[in-house]
Amino acid sequence: MKKFLRAVLIFILIVAVASLVAACTDDNQEPNDSGNGGNNVQTGEQTCKHEFAEYTVTDEPTETRLGYAEGECILCGEKSGFYLPMLSEENYSLEIIPATCTEDGKKIYTSAYGTFEVEIPATEHNYKPTVVKEPSCTEKGLTEYECTLCGDKYSEEPEKVEHNYVVTDYEEATCTYKGYTKYACSMCGDEVVVEGSEFAHKYGNGVHVSAVCPDYGYTEFVCSECGDVKTVYETELVHVYDSVSGKCGFCGKTCEHDFEGYKCRVCRLDIEERVAEDGFYHLDKNRDGIIGEGETVYFGFYPCTVVTDNSVIKQLAETQPSDDGYYELNGVKYIKKALDQRYSGLGKFSDGTVINSKVFSSGYYYRVEPVEWTVEETADGKVLLRSKYAVDVLNYLDKESFYFDAEKGGYYVNGEENYACEWETSDLREFLNVYFLTKAFNDIQRKMIVPVVNNNGPETNYYQGKAHADCEDTTDFIFVDAYSDLFGEDEAASDASEERTVKATDYAIGSGIGLKNGYATGKVEYYTRSAGLNSNNIGIINTEGAFSVSGQLYSEKDETGTVDGKGAVPCLWISVNRD
Repeated sequence: MKKFLRAVLIFILIVAVASLVAACTDDNQEPNDSGNGGNNVQTGEQTCKHEFAEYTVTDEPTETRLGYAEGECILCGEKSGFYLPMLSEENYSLEIIPATCTEDGKKIYTSAYGTFEVEIPATEHNYKPTVVKEPSCTEKGLTEYECTLCGDKYSEEPEKVEHNYVVTDYEEATCTYKGYTKYACSMCGDEVVVEGSEFAHKYGNGVHVSAVCPDYGYTEFVCSECGDVKTVYETELVHVYDSVSGKCGFCGKTCEHDFEGYKCRVCRLDIEERVAEDGFYHLDKNRDGIIGEGETVYFGFYPCTVVTDNSVIKQLAETQPSDDGYYELNGVKYIKKALDQRYSGLGKFSDGTVINSKVFSSGYYYRVEPVEWTVEETADGKVLLRSKYAVDVLNYLDKESFYFDAEKGGYYVNGEENYACEWETSDLREFLNVYFLTKAFNDIQRKMIVPVVNNNGPETNYYQGKAHADCEDTTDFIFVDAYSDLFGEDEAASDASEERTVKATDYAIGSGIGLKNGYATGKVEYYTRSAGLNSNNIGIINTEGAFSVSGQLYSEKDETGTVDGKGAVPCLWISVNRD
């Protein structure tokens, strides 16, 4: 049947070629020498009598695609061609050289038009294992492998297995004898004797003595059988903090405060009068009386910790807010804000509470608390403070506040000559120096804030050679860091640093700060005042503490109305002179 099909195919090809030749020749006429190139166009009484000496395969056939052969008339140059069938045993004679485990094989297809080869990839070894010796607890095992295709061999020695010890004898401990347990391996008989680690005293519940600094707490146990006494000490001191100084009256340790409003929950230190008099409260961890770098300052008040206590929530719901939007309960101020967090149901507040957009659809209450700052620098009676947390979330520049200028090839602020990424005309700068300045600080504190001239030129930016990174100096009461404030000369923008990472306050979390990238660590992204890759990008610090040049100027709300924004980590200089 295959030979018959091949014969029919060859016959069809011969007829097709003969038809092409007949179509362009005439026995009663001579070859055309009119210079028409043998295009079978009759001129006068003559046409070319084509002669095709041989055909050349120009596109070899495959097992899935036709090939093509082409010939040229030796008299006039006219070209003629036809398709070659796909490679198969029905259309060609086939010889197979099988592949082995290590060498490729091939299929050789042969016809009147030539020989065509198809590679057969080498097969993988098919090893069959033979266990010569199982491993034991005293000797390695032996397994031999032989390929069923080519006979290749190799062997492995499985490691010794662990002893299988079972208890064969034991004696219980008493008040004066610790006893022992004897073990023997069920496979090799190896024996191990383990003496008891403790006497079997009958201590009972014991008597607890509470810890009061400088003495540690402990529990004393007495054996009812022999009278042996065992004392177990606690590992932490219980300090007795003074509510005026915030220090332990016995050892002098300073309380690591946890403020609720003006009052510390731990030592009950009330800083309201101190803030009214001095404007700030300094947590002197070094206890040297001097404000030093790395120490903590509480300065100003802003919404911070979420309220999850249902009894407090109920009381606040029955309280009318004042004209400034604050609720006051038991001397503590609160504020309520609608929930804008995109990842509610996955994200958590600082106390571990899962954000619930259904139960708290109208929003959460937040305590207005002292803002916690870290001292970054001291100079001439002034200290540079940087917020320990991202205090809020907002756009660097609103989406509708800038446009693309095709002639200038950049993004510009509406009605201004400033690039969209410039700190001078940013919404973030306006927020910090207008709203945050007046909302977070009282009159005494605002007088302590020292305005500073910030350099925003190329030397402060990551991109020092780009036009949109060369910006004018600004005078600011409150600002955010530039690239040069956070990265030293020997650091690369891509260098991660734990020191540059921050977490967000509960208020910023509820307001929509992005939680996706820092989900596992609680770290968030926050703005710098340095330019990004293009004039519509701003540099940000990511959740690993590296500099990203692709920060967006704004965060769009999704279909649910929630945002996935960047944080604001404010900085400011304050004067601590008492003159």
